[in-house]
Amino acid sequence: ELGKEYREQKEKEKEVFNEGVSIREELSKQGKSKKEQRLGEVADLQKQADEKKELSESLKAHKEDVEKLESEAKEKHDKEWEEHLNKLKAERDQERANDAFESLDSDESGSISIKELQVATTLDKTYTEDEAKELIGGEDSVDKGSFVTQLWDSTFRDIFNKTKPPLEKPDEDHSEEGAPTDVPPPIEKPEEHMEGDDGEDEKDLDSVTGLDEHEDDEEDEEDDEEDEKEDEEGMSPPATETDQSNDEDGLPDKPEYDEETKKLIE
Repeated sequence: ELGKEYREQKEKEKEVFNEGVSIREELSKQGKSKKEQRLGEVADLQKQADEKKELSESLKAHKEDVEKLESEAKEKHDKEWEEHLNKLKAERDQERANDAFESLDSDESGSISIKELQVATTLDKTYTEDEAKELIGGEDSVDKGSFVTQLWDSTFRDIFNKTKPPLEKPDEDHSEEGAPTDVPPPIEKPEEHMEGDDGEDEKDLDSVTGLDEHEDDEEDEEDDEEDEKEDEEGMSPPATETDQSNDEDGLPDKPEYDEETKKLIE
């Protein structure tokens, strides 16, 4: 009988052992499955990160290419404009040199003498004989070619710049909006005080008059503020140095970018 109990005990222990082994294998299997799932998720996330990085680098390269094209288009446009403007300035300067020579060549002989320089009215001042001779390089006269190619650059351009008339300012039109308007005369208090019981009528009149004056002051302040705002809105922005110099020389302002350059910028 003892042997039977021993065998039963061993059978129970074996069953418990086998059950434990089965549970351990199941847990191991579940852990392995979860691990594989997590590794798969990590791989997907890494793949997405790599794709986003590749897309970001592609967009960055495309942006750099577009910015390069935009910069080259702007530089090309600005360079062409500068060359055109310099050409216009040179032509205008050449015209000024020719006009200056003709204004000094009073006898239309094709050359300028010392005497003509002394009596010229287009110069900045009256020159003595020695000063006039020094202006034309110590010679008694100078022909048009030497004047335009040599003396205009070295001497006469600065002289004629001094005599250049200033730009005329537009006349102010005081009749336009913003001009001072007639201010209504102040309300005068009556010299004769109104008589009444205990002076009540006089007090009422003073209180009403003071209220009216206060309201008039507030309206005047509001009108002044509105006038200032209108004046500020009507003022145009200050011109740049380039625009001012171009206006003074009669040169055109810088044009807008052409359609091809605009498309690249946009």
